[in-house]
Amino acid sequence: MAVLAAPSVLMAIALGAAVGALGRETVAALLNPHLDSGGFPLGTLVANLSGAFLLGLMATWIDGLI
Repeated sequence: MAVLAAPSVLMAIALGAAVGALGRETVAALLNPHLDSGGFPLGTLVANLSGAFLLGLMATWIDGLI
């Protein structure tokens, strides 16, 4: 039997996903015109790497290690 999360937890996850998607798209859209690499979306790569770094930083901060 599956265990369901509380509605507030699901809302927090959905909000984080929405903010992350908007931020990733915005960064990629701003950087892609300036990072022309012959078809490879470097703006998307930079957006994903920086987002992963920020997520790790936030998780560490929330965990109280910083």
